[in-house]
Amino acid sequence: MALIKCSECGKEFSSKATCCPNCGYYPSYKDKNPNKKSHVSLVIIIVLALALLIVLGILIFGNKKNGDNKTNNINNDNNTSNKSDKQTKISGPLVIDLYYGEGCIHCDEFMDFYESLDDSVKSKIKLNKYEVWNNETNNTKMKTAARKLGTEAEGVPFIVFNKEKYIDGFADSVKNKVMNIINSYISNYDGNITDDNVESGISDNPQIQKLINYLNTLGWTCDDDTCYYSYTKDGKTNNYRLELSDKLYIMENDDSESSWYIEYDYENSKGYLKYINKVGILIETETWYTYNSSDNTYNYECTSDLDSYCSTRGDSLAKMIDLLHTEILNYCNSAGVDINDL
Repeated sequence: MALIKCSECGKEFSSKATCCPNCGYYPSYKDKNPNKKSHVSLVIIIVLALALLIVLGILIFGNKKNGDNKTNNINNDNNTSNKSDKQTKISGPLVIDLYYGEGCIHCDEFMDFYESLDDSVKSKIKLNKYEVWNNETNNTKMKTAARKLGTEAEGVPFIVFNKEKYIDGFADSVKNKVMNIINSYISNYDGNITDDNVESGISDNPQIQKLINYLNTLGWTCDDDTCYYSYTKDGKTNNYRLELSDKLYIMENDDSESSWYIEYDYENSKGYLKYINKVGILIETETWYTYNSSDNTYNYECTSDLDSYCSTRGDSLAKMIDLLHTEILNYCNSAGVDINDL
C-alpha cells in the first residue's frame, strides 16, 4: 500500500483512500462519488433494457399487423380497390380472373367450389384462368392486377372480381365471403353469357379501334384486347405490350445482363418500374411514379438493394416511366383519339 501526501494539509494517507482522513480533501483524480460509476452502469442497463422492449414490441406488433393484413385479404369484406364504388353496377356477367399454379391444392379447391355452384349462378359468371407458375406473361399479368388493386399477389390462388375486388388465397373458411362477393355482383344481372353481353374488348369501342388501326400501320400486332410490338437495337430487344382492357402500356427487356419491366397505367396516371442488374452482384431496384396532370409534373419513390442507386439514378428511372406515358399519349394524338376515351 503506497502513501501519498495531501496537497491541502500536508498529511500522508493511503493511496487507496477516497479522500484525506485528516482534512477531507479529495484529490482531483479521485471520484467524489465512489458509487457514481455503478449508478451510471445501472442507468445504462435500464435504458438498454427499455429500448430492447420497445424494439421487440414494434416487431411483434408489426408482424401481427402484417399477418392481420394478409388474413384480411381473405376474411375482410373490405378488400377492394379504389374502384369499389362501381361494384354491382354491371350490365354483363361477373368476370372472375383466377390466377393459379399447376398442382396448387388451394387452387384446385377453388375450382371444386366453383364447379359446385348452381348452374343459374355460373351462367352469370365469366371465368378466366391464368396459370402463373409456368407462364411468365401470366405471372406478370397477376402482379400488375394486384398493383392496380393496391396490393401484392403473394401466392396463388389470386382471385379478382370484375377488376375491383380480390381474394388472396382460398380455404373452406372463406367460401361464404366469396359467395357474398359473387352475389353482390350478379344480383343486378338477369341475363346469361352470350356473345352480345360479354365484353369484347377492342371491338366495341370505336376510339380503341381507331388506335388499333393506327398501331397496325406502325407494325404492331393486335389480338383480342392486347397489342404487341418488338424493337431490337444493339442486340437488345424491347418488347412492348398495350393491354387495352387493363389500360396498361408495358415495356419489357430481359437478357443475360439485366431485366427491365416498366408499365404505365394510363387510367390512374401511375407507373411502375423494376430493374434487375445481373452482372456481378444481383441488385433489384423498384420505382413508383405518379403523374400530376394539373401542373404536368410527376413524383416518384425509389427503393433498391444498393443504397446509393436511387440517389444517383432514381430520377433517370422515373423518366423512363414518364417516357412510356409520353409515348402512349403520342400514339393517341396521332390516331386522333383521346386517351380518356380508351
